[in-house]
Amino acid sequence: MSRPGNPDAAEPGQARQYRAPAGLLEKLMAAVRPEFRAGNLVFDPRDPVFGGPPCAVNGCDRPHRRQGLCTSHWQRWRGSGGISLAEFTAAAEPGWHGHLPLDSCVIDGCNYGAMGRGMCNRHFSRWYRAGCPDLERWQAQASPLAPDGPLRACRIGYCPLWARGTSVFCYGHDTRWKNNGRPGIDELTASCENPGPGQEHIDLRRLPAGLRLEMQYVLQCRGDEQAAKLPPREVHPFTAVLAGAGASSLLEQPEEWWTALHPPRKGRGWRPFILDARRRVEALAFGADWETEYPRDTWRLRNLGIDQPEATISFAGIPQAWLRELAKRYTRWQLATGLSVSTAGSGTRAVTRFAAWLGALPEPPAGLAGVTRPLLERYLAVLQAEMGGQVRQPTTSAG
Repeated sequence: MSRPGNPDAAEPGQARQYRAPAGLLEKLMAAVRPEFRAGNLVFDPRDPVFGGPPCAVNGCDRPHRRQGLCTSHWQRWRGSGGISLAEFTAAAEPGWHGHLPLDSCVIDGCNYGAMGRGMCNRHFSRWYRAGCPDLERWQAQASPLAPDGPLRACRIGYCPLWARGTSVFCYGHDTRWKNNGRPGIDELTASCENPGPGQEHIDLRRLPAGLRLEMQYVLQCRGDEQAAKLPPREVHPFTAVLAGAGASSLLEQPEEWWTALHPPRKGRGWRPFILDARRRVEALAFGADWETEYPRDTWRLRNLGIDQPEATISFAGIPQAWLRELAKRYTRWQLATGLSVSTAGSGTRAVTRFAAWLGALPEPPAGLAGVTRPLLERYLAVLQAEMGGQVRQPTTSAG
């Protein structure tokens, strides 16, 4: 068993060299507190960041998600036949969806899990291919289909349904296994058969040890700040992507590489999540101030104390070193004097456009001295033509 948080003692199958900047490991070890060092982070359901107020059903301590109910009880209420929310809340049992027996196919003699219209996948597909005839009549006449292999019970001990295809699980449990990132068979079986005390958790055990420590640091920061909710159910698809990314550190690959990874359909917040996580780790590794950001071609404004997590200003499109330096100096002055990020960004984009025009000249200027008044007048004329005459001409003074 590896020591929690020690990247040099990875779990079997995770022995990857930690490719991170020098000194980052020591900073992470010093920063991550013991309560965030576990591989499976457990949170109180009423945690202000990772939890929420409890479900309105008496005895259910899981956080509510919709209309005062947890996701499980909300789904059960929606399928209860139209009774009022108050009636359902008063009568519902606290047991939650995911740890109760699942419905079987409504066709007599078929014990595969229900997928659509109360039928298993095979019967539903056959009904659909038949042109979706009257459902009740079709179901009454349908007969069980010959199994496509030996009949096997779902691996979940309390589940009486048949396992689907080559899976060891029934349709419902197989779907949950896939949505959770395909964890170990025994791991999912244990979580279904012993739901525990109803706490929220984020499982990081599949991550390489160094990457796991970085994510523990990120989650600790999010928890300390209490600036935005981060429900564990939204993090689960992300951890599956991280586990399969083949990287030992968030800093091993650039931001563009990480944002290009596409998590499952339910992980729609991947881009802001991974950018925020990577920038936090980068700030810990290198610092977060003007001295760190100024030399970069793209400034991350969060590292400059500007609370806009994804806001950046890029100078990468200015190929002339002398002009890029002037643009940086002017932009820093704008931000230091309190001008908005949008104003400073607009100025940088204008300089980037000017830089592209200069670079296309037969004899581009080699420095600021070459940017003469006649040259600027030529550029303004071109700009006015490109923008349909909407360029405001500067006021000239005599002399």
